[in-house]
Amino acid sequence: MSNKYITHNYLNNLGFEYFIIDKENDNINILAQKIGIIISLLSIECNGKLFSIYISEYQGGCIFKLFNEKGEFIYPEYLTSFKNLLFNRNIDKLINDNNEITKKYLNIGNISIGIDHDHSNVSSNKLKNTLIENIINGANQIKISNNNNNIILHKNVTIPEFCYLIKNNKGYLNNLCCNYIKLINLIDINNDDDSESLDDRSNDNMRCVIDCGNGNCGNILDKLSLILYDSLDLEIFNNKYNNTYDNCGSEFLFVYKKFPINIQLDPMQIFISFNKIGTRLIFGYLEDNINDQYYNNYEYNDFQSDNICILDGQYIGACMTVYISTLIDMLNIELDEKLCYVYTNDCKETFVDYLKENTNFELIPTNESESEKIYFDIKNINADIIIYFKPNGYGGIIFNDKFVNKITNEKEKLIETDDDDYYFLNQLLILSRLFNNKIGDSIVNLLAVRAIMHYSDLDIQELSELF
Repeated sequence: MSNKYITHNYLNNLGFEYFIIDKENDNINILAQKIGIIISLLSIECNGKLFSIYISEYQGGCIFKLFNEKGEFIYPEYLTSFKNLLFNRNIDKLINDNNEITKKYLNIGNISIGIDHDHSNVSSNKLKNTLIENIINGANQIKISNNNNNIILHKNVTIPEFCYLIKNNKGYLNNLCCNYIKLINLIDINNDDDSESLDDRSNDNMRCVIDCGNGNCGNILDKLSLILYDSLDLEIFNNKYNNTYDNCGSEFLFVYKKFPINIQLDPMQIFISFNKIGTRLIFGYLEDNINDQYYNNYEYNDFQSDNICILDGQYIGACMTVYISTLIDMLNIELDEKLCYVYTNDCKETFVDYLKENTNFELIPTNESESEKIYFDIKNINADIIIYFKPNGYGGIIFNDKFVNKITNEKEKLIETDDDDYYFLNQLLILSRLFNNKIGDSIVNLLAVRAIMHYSDLDIQELSELF
């Protein structure tokens, strides 16, 4: 079968490899069946470890990405096997050549399929549904003799949510809410008595205006705004999946330095824009030196970079790194490994200098040509904590399991008293539970930044002046 209508490449702004299926592909049914068969075969090859696939709309066609049983990006060696089988073997040969090996294993394991929401593009939705149906048919051809296997569909999910569900099956929203509330409560307890709790604040500028980019984040953020209304004030826009207005989302803000036309902000109000699949976010605000008459009659095209301040992934990474570095310093805990910040060469020199001067993290550069493989670069680093953020808003924090166990043991030695160490250790532990995905999660990043701003008593302008 020709691979004319399927493309394999790197997706620079996400950090992992992907496959594009063109909407004009006449062999879509056969192709999708092969994908299902190969996922099952790779699971067999890995002694029952499952492989999962996430499917989303992409430029009128579909894009799919592969993950392993831990919700991590698929390892390169298995990706090579996948490509060879997909492009070089027909269905009958795939099944016949593997009849003997499939008999050796009674349990392949569950195969998870994650799906983004339906779009206004009807042909894309039809292609996606056809893909899913035939992927399941293909997987079932390998699993005929195995009644213990299941194919699990997760609909209308972000990529980070999907990766969480691969490992835990349920509880993504509960994990976000519970750990955010715990973190805020710990910060309030540990703050000085005269400091203001988050619940008591009435400053309208602390309200976060959210642009969901017409993507899957809208579903989660709608629920978060209801559950966390006392401590997280969200005003949500562009959360409808079938919205045809495209001038929104983190990429629009990052590239064009403009707010969506359907959102009007007050000066100094926090604005946060997400991408459709929940892996990136960008902060911004409208400066307070705008003429009132001009402001009241503005069009979104009027506000250029002189009026809008954009806080990209560097600012997100900076505030998280300073916060964690401060906690580590206060604890004076002995580290088994180093603390690392991984940055790409499109980061500002002032940002790098700021981290050098204000944190105890070792800074590790990654060449721009290799930044699409940043995740696999990170996996080779031995560190207790790794923070990584690209300017486009993709990034997160990775806590080493040994380090988490160590601070858990240290916390258990302390009785819950006024001992500051107890509260600092607890904050680190809660962060490790929030950042339990190896995939950059924009909603987790929102919650973390919001909590850190409260901890440091920062407003959005002060955050923009870090470096």
